[in-house]
Amino acid sequence: MIERVEALLAELDQQQSRDREVDTAFKDYEIYLRGGQRDLAADALRRCVEAAEEKGEYRRLYAQLEARLLRRARIELEIGGQPLWVVGLDAMVIGRDPDCEMIVRGPSVSRRHARILRAEGALWLEDAGSRNGTLLGGLALGGRVPLPRSAEIGLGESAAIAVERIGAAQLSLRVTRGMDRDKRLVLVEPSEPLELPAVDPALPPLRLSFEDGRPWLAALSGTLTLDGQRVIDVVQAIVDDELEVEGARLRVLGG
Repeated sequence: MIERVEALLAELDQQQSRDREVDTAFKDYEIYLRGGQRDLAADALRRCVEAAEEKGEYRRLYAQLEARLLRRARIELEIGGQPLWVVGLDAMVIGRDPDCEMIVRGPSVSRRHARILRAEGALWLEDAGSRNGTLLGGLALGGRVPLPRSAEIGLGESAAIAVERIGAAQLSLRVTRGMDRDKRLVLVEPSEPLELPAVDPALPPLRLSFEDGRPWLAALSGTLTLDGQRVIDVVQAIVDDELEVEGARLRVLGG
């Protein structure tokens, strides 16, 4: 009889310990989520799943958070109703394919049309086996060529992109002809942060950087709020975030 009571008490103690662990982990999740530390929030939810007896709700929350995390070194922002893509890679592909870093549509645009890459300390442009050819400054490419500080890239005859260097290692691209006219993308060096006003002085005072493919946002000046709450540190941006700094609002649309 005494042994049974001791076993029941031990089981009860273990259950209470698990409940405390779940409670602590869930509080950590809420704090990290609101504070912009999203990988830590996901880790806290994993602890909930491992410790909880009823795992269903925690698994659902974890799946929802995982679906919002960005890990591919690219992010799509909506600023003042206009989209802006930022890519932190050493190479990017332009074309119609949804997997391209810069999606540009048009009758003359191939699924994978052109490629921009970093090599030997410079930015280069090459055709990616397109059907209608890639032009630089109106001349058809015969191979890989270095990108000048400012130029126009033609994707066949129906689409064109203006490119302009920002500093030494960052490149601004804007569609000037075609179905996606005025679409903007910035290619940044993976290890170098981007200050949005360097792209356009009208953009909010934010610094964007990528770490292991994750996008992080920090205010250059003023107070940064995330979903209406002030944050005192950098924010690991995820899909559907709404941020504001110095009266400027932006949403994270995807990546």
